[in-house]
Amino acid sequence: EDKAFIKQNDLSLINDIHVYEMNIRPSVKGEKLSIRFRTDVEAPLALKIYDAQGNVFFNESLVSFRGFYDRDVDLAGVMPGTYILDIVRGKNKYSKKLVIKE
Repeated sequence: EDKAFIKQNDLSLINDIHVYEMNIRPSVKGEKLSIRFRTDVEAPLALKIYDAQGNVFFNESLVSFRGFYDRDVDLAGVMPGTYILDIVRGKNKYSKKLVIKE
């Protein structure tokens, strides 16, 4: 059973942050959330996942990043519900809704 799912179809906003080949999906057992993308522009990078109350369960900041980003975010202890993934590159921000299921 999938614990989370994302469908990516907003390429204009993704291009504003110079991110390509984005793939966000749960692992087979739903224990982790896989975040993968590529960027050819070197710039600061920040990712944050939080709930509607602003409680953050994943936060990463890199001073300078270019290349292939590949992280598995542990979903252990994360309650089912709606979350927001923010990706910030320079002055541009992309936000995507995540739905975590049981």
